[in-house]
Amino acid sequence: MKKISKMERLILSNQYEILSKLAENEYEKKDYQTKREIFVQGYEYNYDDATEYFADLMSKEDSEFVWNVLEMYRAFQNAYTKDPENIDEKAISFQGFDGNSTTNYYSYCKFVIHEMDRYAEFKKIDLNSHGNYPREDTLKIWVSRWKEIIEKRRENQVGYMPLSAEDIKKIIA
Repeated sequence: MKKISKMERLILSNQYEILSKLAENEYEKKDYQTKREIFVQGYEYNYDDATEYFADLMSKEDSEFVWNVLEMYRAFQNAYTKDPENIDEKAISFQGFDGNSTTNYYSYCKFVIHEMDRYAEFKKIDLNSHGNYPREDTLKIWVSRWKEIIEKRRENQVGYMPLSAEDIKKIIA
């Protein structure tokens, strides 16, 4: 954790004091009091104890990647509904992200779908692929190819058009 000012320490210690008063049990109360003391006394070594449950920062680029993956898979599903005979449903089904190796993507994807209430079509699937899913580098290639196809359509002023079976083959090749 970076250096924090006395004013920031005061704010944090006050927050933990309030939380200790609102705690539902003695364990929580003691935990909040301990964290308050860390900031009151300036025990810099223990600052990370107060934020141990915080996830690492999710960058804008990583967040955008998750949105792009979700949009791409939505486009895959739309294409499948238009041409189910020529598109392999299993190959284009969204399986989520691996909760172990890509925890940040998995957590953010889960947040977008369940907390932000977006992409209802993916709500019923287990968003933890358990590694049975294209790897991050493969997905980045797919997203790049998908975006290329979409951009060419914009340049040619084609407007919205579902992906074709050929488009999907180019993307996931």
